[in-house]
Amino acid sequence: MTRKIKITFLGDILCVWAYSTHALLEKLKHEYADRIEIDYRFISVFGDAEKFIEDGWHDKGSYSGFSNHLQAVANELGYINVNPVIWKDCKPKTSSMAHLYMKAIQLWEQKNMSLSDNQNPLKRKSEEVLWQMRVLFFEQGKDISNTKILDDLLKNANIDPVQITPFLENGSAMASLLSDYELEPQLKLDGSPTLLLNENRQKLYGNIGYEVIKANIEALL
Repeated sequence: MTRKIKITFLGDILCVWAYSTHALLEKLKHEYADRIEIDYRFISVFGDAEKFIEDGWHDKGSYSGFSNHLQAVANELGYINVNPVIWKDCKPKTSSMAHLYMKAIQLWEQKNMSLSDNQNPLKRKSEEVLWQMRVLFFEQGKDISNTKILDDLLKNANIDPVQITPFLENGSAMASLLSDYELEPQLKLDGSPTLLLNENRQKLYGNIGYEVIKANIEALL
C-alpha cells in the first residue's frame, strides 16, 4: 500500500502568501496524486481587515499602498494574478465570513461524501470551493466577506447554500472555525501560511517555494 503523506495547510483566505502557497499545492496534488492528503485549516490575520491595514499600512499608503504591495508580490512570484482593484475598490471587512462558510462546507462534505470520494482529494468539493474563493477575491476582485457573493459561488459550484445552513445555524461551523484559530497559539505557529507535516513535527512558514515543499514530502515518502 502506498504511504500517504498528510499535509495540514493553515492560512488566512485573504493572505496573498496563503494564496500563492495554495497555487503550489494545487500543482502538488496533481504531481503526487494519491500519495498526499491535504487538510485545509484557517488562521485569522484579516479578522478585522480594516484594523490590520490601518495598523500596518497607515504610514505606507494605507489601502492603496497595501494593494500596490500585493501587485509587486504577484509580479515577483510570476505564477499568481492579483487584480488591482483589491484593497482599493474591493475592501472585504473580514476573512472570517469566508472561513466560516468553508467550515460549514467541510462539515457538510464530511457528512455526505462517500468513502471512495473522500479518499480521492481531486474529488473533494471543499477544496475546489476554497480555491475558487481565493480566485474570486485575488483574480476577480470580488468581496468574499459578502454572503451574497459567497452564496453565488456555492451555486456555481453546484452546492445549494441551504445545504450548509444547518451547520451555520447550530453553531458547529463556528466551533470548528474557532478550533482552527486555536491551533496557532497551541502549536506556536508563526502565522499565515503554515504547512505542517510529519505529525506536526515539520513546519514550513511564509513564502514557501515549490521545491522546498516537494523536498519535505520526498523525505517522508
